[in-house]
Amino acid sequence: MQLHLISAENTAGDPSAAIAAADALAPQALPTTERRALYFTDRAKAFAQWGRRDECIRALLQAEYWAPQETHARPAVNPSSPACCSPGTPQPNSEASPRTPECCTASQS
Repeated sequence: MQLHLISAENTAGDPSAAIAAADALAPQALPTTERRALYFTDRAKAFAQWGRRDECIRALLQAEYWAPQETHARPAVNPSSPACCSPGTPQPNSEASPRTPECCTASQS
C-alpha cells in the first residue's frame, strides 16, 4: 500500500521520496481517520527531515484536523520529538505559520 511506502521512505532517510509517495496518494481516499492522521504525520516527518518547518507544521495541522486524539497520542507527534516544531529548525524562504499545532506548543515554550 502507498501509505506504507511513505513510512518506509522516511525510515530509509529519503524525505524527497517520502513526499513523492505522499503526493501520489489522495488522503481523502484513505478509509479511516486514523490512516489520514498517519498520512499527514508521516508527511510531516518527511518535511522535518528535509528541514521544511512550515510544510511540516501544515501537515501536522491537517493531521490534527482529521484526527485530533489520534494525532496527539502518536509518538511521532509527541511534543518532545517532532523536529519540525523545534524553533531552531532551519527554514529557507519560510513564511510565518498562521497557527502552531497544539501538539507542538509545549516544545516552543
